[in-house]
Amino acid sequence: MAVPDDYDEVAETYAERLGDELAGKPLDRALLRAFAEQVAAGAPGVVVDVGCGPGHVTAFLAGCGLGVAGLDVSPRMVAVARRREPRLRFSVGSVLDVDAADASWAGAVAFYSLIHLDDTDMRRALAELCRLVRAGGLVLVAVHTEHLEHPGAAVTRVEDLWGHAVELDFRYIPAATLAATAEGAGFEVAAVLEREPHPAVEAPTRRAYVLLRRP
Repeated sequence: MAVPDDYDEVAETYAERLGDELAGKPLDRALLRAFAEQVAAGAPGVVVDVGCGPGHVTAFLAGCGLGVAGLDVSPRMVAVARRREPRLRFSVGSVLDVDAADASWAGAVAFYSLIHLDDTDMRRALAELCRLVRAGGLVLVAVHTEHLEHPGAAVTRVEDLWGHAVELDFRYIPAATLAATAEGAGFEVAAVLEREPHPAVEAPTRRAYVLLRRP
């Protein structure tokens, strides 16, 4: 199965399980608010939630006062997002090839949505984001950096997700590697933050947040 098909398969369950996950993630909420404050200080423009899933991060950013839109490779996930957040705009598409003009976005977030990409596609995705975001615009990326129960593993293959048959590779991306790849794509690194998982709320993986600025 391909990634869009896998997320089509789990879309409804994903929304049930993770659609309210920000309620248990105070640091994520704080980082998203800080991101929104910086974007709002610039000229008006759309911020795109890349890999928006059921739209919970998109809705949070809208609640921070930003003009937002969601983008996801899974048609069913987009349908779920539209149902949950009917006042917001969601569309089907891939970060590897976005149908939008250069420098047409005020910013973007990619919360755990680049974690299925191999090294080549990660470079493509970050270059595409750099193309899309205007000068001075920000991109906030969140990734898993390490599985605490399988230290040293580069990839975890998941074939059963909440009772659904899938074939998803979850990749662990060190913060320094992500930052270097982003710089190679044309970004400046504005900030890097790493943290441990929230007990009883998240999978046992370390996470990193990298804030990028297009020069």
